[in-house]
Amino acid sequence: MPLLRKIVFYAFLLAYLLGCPPVILHVLGYGVQPGASQGLVKTGLLSLATVPPGASIYVGGRRYLKRTPAVLEGLYPGEYHVKALLKSHHPWSRTVRVEAGKATSIEKVLLLPTRHVARTLWPEPVKELLPIPETRFLVLTMGPTAGDALVYDREARAGWPLMPRGSPYRNSRVVSSVLVRGSPLLLLRLRARGGDRYLGASLRGGHAQLADLTKLFPAAPQWVTWDPRWPQQLFSVQDGSVSRLDLETAAIYPKLIEQVRGVGVSDQKLYVLTDDLALRRIDQDGRRLTTFLDDPRARAALSRTRGLFRITVLPGGLLVLSGERGELWVSRFPGEVIDAGIRGFVVDPHHEQLLIWRKDRIGILDCSAEARADRVAASRPHPRWMAEERGDIRQGFWVYDASHVLFQDGDTVFLLEREPPGAPASLVRVRAGSAIAYSEESGGLYYLDRSTGRLSFLEILPNNR
Repeated sequence: MPLLRKIVFYAFLLAYLLGCPPVILHVLGYGVQPGASQGLVKTGLLSLATVPPGASIYVGGRRYLKRTPAVLEGLYPGEYHVKALLKSHHPWSRTVRVEAGKATSIEKVLLLPTRHVARTLWPEPVKELLPIPETRFLVLTMGPTAGDALVYDREARAGWPLMPRGSPYRNSRVVSSVLVRGSPLLLLRLRARGGDRYLGASLRGGHAQLADLTKLFPAAPQWVTWDPRWPQQLFSVQDGSVSRLDLETAAIYPKLIEQVRGVGVSDQKLYVLTDDLALRRIDQDGRRLTTFLDDPRARAALSRTRGLFRITVLPGGLLVLSGERGELWVSRFPGEVIDAGIRGFVVDPHHEQLLIWRKDRIGILDCSAEARADRVAASRPHPRWMAEERGDIRQGFWVYDASHVLFQDGDTVFLLEREPPGAPASLVRVRAGSAIAYSEESGGLYYLDRSTGRLSFLEILPNNR
């Protein structure tokens, strides 16, 4: 018996000595890498999350028992082909590099269903869709007059006429409309008996508060804008001067500042590009005029442009000037103007970057100080085009915390993963010539169905994300 106990003891001791070090090394993140480069190496981690969750994970051809979201440990340094598979969804794959002692995180994988199912929101055919970005409202038009328009409330999932019954403006033809991102105010120019009328429609749940603003516009303005948080104060540009229009008192404060070539409003301050090509900031009453930027490089770059600029203030105080011919200038790069042809841009609310598009391409312009410091020519902006040789790009949107890009090319809507950009995935075809709207809150696309013209909704981000 003593001999048997000794044998058992030494057997357990040997198993401990052989098995314990690998366990300790594994806990510390080390492993013995097989193959030609055998040796003790520090391993890495891979974190993978998908929307929807529950996808099977394949790394380097090996299937893991874990499903997304998951953290995979003990991966040797190197490149791996990673794949995520979920029933009734298109497969996702990417080549990922794992580094020793580091965690590689892929947290914004969006799995698209193999069959998209749209939901009809409004049963009647619609001719035009006018989105009011960063609000809950869409304006739907069934004809040319103001009485043919209705407002759809995305949150209430209900619609109501823009013009109430008995309104004297119902039969007036809509000449043009002005809106500001994030503001529920809509400024309409109507063709009525006796001349054009200007009507302000403040959209609210279930109705619009209408006000005749014709007296505030003795002449047709070149452009009108306002601060979304202070819609009672409008700023009108006419003949190179800016006037303030007070909706509460119906008063006009003419020529707040003259000889301007660009105008923007932010945080109750007016930003202007003056004729001497300096950027200045002024309060709403026309006092406390300060020079915001007066740079010889900016003067030289902007001197080659013509027409009126619209000024957008980015988080952190960066300014973006967009010209009438599609020029784009960013204060981070004072010496350069992106050539004409930019159809539009959208600001990433979390980072200093723009989603920009031309007729034939869409891409990202990184405006951060770090991006500028990394460039050889520090003052030169370099857009990174993600999709090129397109036909007719009309709109673009950030999706899923700017990890994806949604864009409309002609009558087709595409979704494109940002990193790395691959082939755009076709989502749906929409009514020719109509606009679309995307809401990050609802996670879906609002559009007019190509065949029926009905307002429809297509879910892109599941509600349980």
